[in-house]
Amino acid sequence: MISQDPDRELVATYLQNKWSSLGIRVYLKKTIKRVLIGDILKHGTYDVAVFGWSQPKLQINKDFYLATKIPSEKNNWLGNNFSRWRNSVADEALKRADNEFEEKKVKGYLAVFQKEFRQDIPWLPLYFQKRFVVVPAEIRNYRVFPDWEPETYDVENW
Repeated sequence: MISQDPDRELVATYLQNKWSSLGIRVYLKKTIKRVLIGDILKHGTYDVAVFGWSQPKLQINKDFYLATKIPSEKNNWLGNNFSRWRNSVADEALKRADNEFEEKKVKGYLAVFQKEFRQDIPWLPLYFQKRFVVVPAEIRNYRVFPDWEPETYDVENW
C-alpha cells in the first residue's frame, strides 16, 4: 500500500482485519508510490496490492488490461497490466473500442470487455474516491468531471 495515502492505509487495515477474522494471515507493507508502481507491481513481487488511479469517461486505460502490457523482463518492464491478466476476447474488444469513433459502437465493445472482466475478475475495484471542488459563486455552469478532464474543461460554457 502507498504510505502517503491515509485513506488507502485505512482500507488496507480494514481488509487485513476482515481477512484475519477468516484465518487468513496478512502482513501490511507500506511503501512510497514510486517503489510500489515502479518496482513491486511491475515485477509482480506481491500477493495483494492496494492502490488507486483515475479513469477517463468512455475509455479504458488499455495498459491495465492488454496481455501485451504485462510488465516483464522481455519488454523491459513496460506496461501497467500488474495483475498479469490475459484474455484475448477482452484484448480485442479494447482494441476495437480504441479505434472506433461512433459512441454506440464504443459502448458495445466496452460492454464485451466488461463482461470478460466480470467473469475473470483480475482485480477488484474497492471504491470510487470523492472529488471536491470549490467554485466562486459568480461562476455559472461549472461542472465537475469525475475523471481525467482538467479543471478548466468546458470553460467556454462557464
